[in-house]
Amino acid sequence: VDMLGYRSFDELARRNLETEGYDPQYPRSVFKERIEREGKVVGLESAWKRSDGTTLYVRESAQAVRDELGNTLYYQGTVEDITEKKQAEEALRKAHDELEMRVQQRTAELEQANEALQAQIAERIKAERTLVASELQYRTTLDSIGDAIHVVDRDSRVLLINSRFSRWSEELGLNVADAIGRTIFDLFPFLPDKVRDEYRQVFDSGRVLNTEETNKVADREIVTETRKIPVQEAGRVVRVVTVIRDVTEHRRAEEAIRRLT
Repeated sequence: VDMLGYRSFDELARRNLETEGYDPQYPRSVFKERIEREGKVVGLESAWKRSDGTTLYVRESAQAVRDELGNTLYYQGTVEDITEKKQAEEALRKAHDELEMRVQQRTAELEQANEALQAQIAERIKAERTLVASELQYRTTLDSIGDAIHVVDRDSRVLLINSRFSRWSEELGLNVADAIGRTIFDLFPFLPDKVRDEYRQVFDSGRVLNTEETNKVADREIVTETRKIPVQEAGRVVRVVTVIRDVTEHRRAEEAIRRLT
């Protein structure tokens, strides 16, 4: 009720979800088709309209409760407000776009000024180092996000981490000192082989990849949601920004709810 800006449940209950309340890009039919087909939805992102008309981005996890004949009685589940996270991701994307534009302009100038192939290669290496240094300029934006973030190149070498990533690693008893320049698999040797395949998939396809993992680290089982975002230069993916969110307690709460029902 509070998230959607209503004064009471009765006021909210008068709203017809079949005809209003959903952003056109996130139709209600997507939720209904999936939950009726699979019996549940997990981590479905959508956009709702508040009572004042503003947009609220949410992540839903729900299940269909059915009678003995399989008829749906109602849906039940949880809704998480991810509006700030969406806004932070958009700010990060814009920062990357602006940085990519500056790098492309710089690369074009270097290519025009240098005719020899060896000189072009040397300048590209210099541009890449300049890129790493430039990324420090928007570290404030990265550090303001509550999720753990790191950036890797095509060789899985870490180019950038935010403060939440460092704290999160230390909380798990892992040492990420001198992480820059090391591969992500050197930092986290427990990562399964499929993570390498996921990175390669993002580099090859140029599409965002969302996954959920359960790992045991330092005698502690953690559940994480991971979003791998490709960053392109001249039509080729050169880096991947990885956003990691610890959802261990959230999943435990969902499991507790399922046991109660």
